[in-house]
This record gives sequence, structure tokens and C-alpha cells, in this order.
Amino acid sequence: MPSDIPPELGLLSSILDEHPPATRELFQYAFALLAVEDGKAQIVGRPWIEQREHITFQTIAGEVFTLAKPAVAESELERIAEIVREVLQTESDHAA
Repeated sequence: MPSDIPPELGLLSSILDEHPPATRELFQYAFALLAVEDGKAQIVGRPWIEQREHITFQTIAGEVFTLAKPAVAESELERIAEIVREVLQTESDHAA
């Protein structure tokens, strides 16, 4: 697990490490959208890079990062977001 990943996200990190880059990209994007949903980040830009839409996020701590928007249906993104929610809830339950 990379050292910059908070311990409570260890399970998510280890799950993602086992998957190909496209899968990791999907989960990273879903996680970022959940941060927006929870008020921990906001969308500050939508640049097109190499003919692909990207989303630029800014966290409440002021960190800015850009992720490629995955080329999948919105229903798939919603399902991925639900999986991320479940993992985060599991991690939260174990930390308590």
C-alpha cells in the first residue's frame, strides 16, 4: 500500500492494486465523485485532454487533481460508486 493512502482506505487500496489500470481509473473517479457528494471536494474544471473529458477536483484542503472521465455508462459509474461506498463503510466499521 502506498504511504500516502490513509490507513482507513487500506482495503480499498489493496483491492485496486490487484486490478488493471482501467479498473483503477473507474474506482478513483467514483471515489472523487463521492468526495464531491460528501462536500469534501468540488469540481473546478472540465478540460478536454487528448480528445477525452477530464474532471478537475479541488479538496477542502485545497489540493487540486484531475482525473479522466471513464468512458462508461452513468449506470456503471453509479454501481462503482455504490461499491466504493460499501468498502468505505466496511473500513469505517472496522476502525470503530
